[in-house]
Amino acid sequence: MGTENSITAASITQWNIKAFDKTDESSGEKEIHLQFHNGTSKAFKLKNTDADAAMKTFIEQKKLNDMMGTRNSYCDAVQCYKKSEVESTQGDASRLYLHGLAFLEKQLHKSIFAEFTAQLNIHSKEPTQQQIEEIRGIAHQLSFIMILSKHVLAIPELSSQQKELVSNLIESVSQLSHFKSPENLLGVYQLAKPLDLSVYVSAYTDLTIHHVVDDSLPHDSDSELCEFLNCVNRFIIDDLKLYHPISNQHAKEVGQCFSESFLHAVEIGSGRGQLQAILNNFGLNVELGGDIETPLLPWPNSVVKNQSLTFQLQDLASNTLLLCSQPTPEMLDDFIKSGKELFVFFSGNCQIYNQRHLSQVQARLLRFEHYPI
Repeated sequence: MGTENSITAASITQWNIKAFDKTDESSGEKEIHLQFHNGTSKAFKLKNTDADAAMKTFIEQKKLNDMMGTRNSYCDAVQCYKKSEVESTQGDASRLYLHGLAFLEKQLHKSIFAEFTAQLNIHSKEPTQQQIEEIRGIAHQLSFIMILSKHVLAIPELSSQQKELVSNLIESVSQLSHFKSPENLLGVYQLAKPLDLSVYVSAYTDLTIHHVVDDSLPHDSDSELCEFLNCVNRFIIDDLKLYHPISNQHAKEVGQCFSESFLHAVEIGSGRGQLQAILNNFGLNVELGGDIETPLLPWPNSVVKNQSLTFQLQDLASNTLLLCSQPTPEMLDDFIKSGKELFVFFSGNCQIYNQRHLSQVQARLLRFEHYPI
């Protein structure tokens, strides 16, 4: 029950954490002190967020969305779950409680925003309001995913090795959210097999979207673990806008493969520029990237210009490697129509390799140990 200066979900960005260092020995509850921009402050007990309730809300929302033919079940579930009061007394008027999910979102928002502004400060820039809102949205969704992961990690049927896979996945997703490339990153197929799950491909606009299923269940239902993995997959694509993220280990082996053969590299369809930035750290000189849209949250140390594929191919220097992650089939047509002899490294979309029978195309499948499949 709110009091004067009551905290609402809308005012989360106005919090300033003063202290978070006291624990009630009898209940195990943590105490947090918040100071607001208007100078007032309050002490709260941090409410233990019910991960089981979060998963239940997520599953119920997904069923509803499936009936309506919409996709954003986890986004809607976050909104539904956060309708519960951010601030309450839990029947004890002497104590104010803070919703754990709301607090986690604030922590993530603060840390992600700090990483982004650090790279802007290098170029003496200020974040735009649109960038601020985008980061807030990422923290908003990531906080719910991290709460769901607590429920998944408590599933008794999962072995310790399987729980470690899930934990590593969450850590990798958190790093990607903070503009950092994880040391290692497994793809959806590599995750599904040791978790005793299957994967099928569902078409979604120009992308290849993978969906994890449990073959032991009826066709119209999935396990909580499946739902969670699909939720994470959609978050990476829809919120982080990383259509084929890679790890440091994979970037290292790609750099070793091409750095001695090519003086320059250019990225096509760069998106946020993660591939360009990370390969520059491992010996490959990727000068710039181009995309039909300028990224709202570019990867640190990347240069992505608003350029079409046709424009990028016009003045291409010799001995240049083209990098194309998660390409669309139309891109291959554009390469052929250019009439130029090009060397392109495609990754993330097997449809391109399936067209290797074309007379204008010579293709070779490269096998990398750390390629995320």
